[in-house]
Amino acid sequence: MPGAAAASAFLFLDRAGVVRAVEGVDLVRAHPHVVRCTVNYAPGDRVDRATSSMNRAGHVLVAAPDARARDDALAFARDRIRFDVR
Repeated sequence: MPGAAAASAFLFLDRAGVVRAVEGVDLVRAHPHVVRCTVNYAPGDRVDRATSSMNRAGHVLVAAPDARARDDALAFARDRIRFDVR
């Protein structure tokens, strides 16, 4: 893909607790510029607040024809993946 732009983003949790739900993953995975969307936690998992990339909640990898499409794909993913932690 000439002129392609790629990037990754880590997903972090801002609180400790038990994961009740993870939403938006299938929608993000279906996006045409998302190469990989990995989620490290599932409902029922006990989690700590993120303090480093070692306990990140997941990551998204995108590849797009240009920087704008790349940035839009990352924003799409960040806006849709939600962890319900209580």
